Amino acid sequence: MSGVEVMAREIAAFIEFTAARPELTFLVTEIGCGIAGYTPGEVAPHFRGAGRNVALPASFIGIIDASRDHS
Repeated sequence: MSGVEVMAREIAAFIEFTAARPELTFLVTEIGCGIAGYTPGEVAPHFRGAGRNVALPASFIGIIDASRDHS
């Protein structure tokens, strides 16, 4: 399993966790985009479907919004 596949699985679990805790706010950084070497374009789409209690970095939001515009 590749690093992105593992990250996608963990992000899905995170999104499920946040959905079960709507009273909390979760701040997300550009995970995987530093020394791991992934681009925001590779990581951000995995956060599609995150709830209102998940604050994403602007770079992730831009990518997610752009992909919605092209859907």
